[in-house]
Amino acid sequence: MKKTITMLLLLSVFMVSALGTIAVADAEPMIFKVGMMAKDLKADDKDGNIVDILKEAKGSKSAIVFMNTACSACLGEVKFLVDLLREDPKGKKLFIISVDYREYSIIESYRVRNGFDLGIWLQDADFAIPPKFGFMFTPAMVILGTDGMVVYSKAGYNRRVIEKFESEVKTHWD
Repeated sequence: MKKTITMLLLLSVFMVSALGTIAVADAEPMIFKVGMMAKDLKADDKDGNIVDILKEAKGSKSAIVFMNTACSACLGEVKFLVDLLREDPKGKKLFIISVDYREYSIIESYRVRNGFDLGIWLQDADFAIPPKFGFMFTPAMVILGTDGMVVYSKAGYNRRVIEKFESEVKTHWD
């Protein structure tokens, strides 16, 4: 009888903990999609200072591109965005967030070597921000409205559909 009660108690403790584990495992992180307000976006600048991207972006239409220095598709996307900003900078900001885990000097060297003289260059070595938008690879980008709402989101960069991409970006970042 004592054995049966002990077994039942152990079984119920196991079931309660298993249910708690299932509930935690099912909880997915918030993913900011088009039409949602972005929150808590912070990255490091070249001096290691934490930059609050939403605070810096406030009042501007802001493109945020996630890239890394070893990605050739990232180079094409960043070049397009920097050139577009150069053509018409009024009311726009461009945040270029490198997800390289190496030291910032590598990112700075990449920026200079490619002639990227515009944009706010930041680093997210922990790859903490892209998953907030559902991204798991680079390049990827979002455009935020002046109020911080996500108005455009895109993962990947493909030369075969470049005209469509350029048109969409121009429409949403204007």
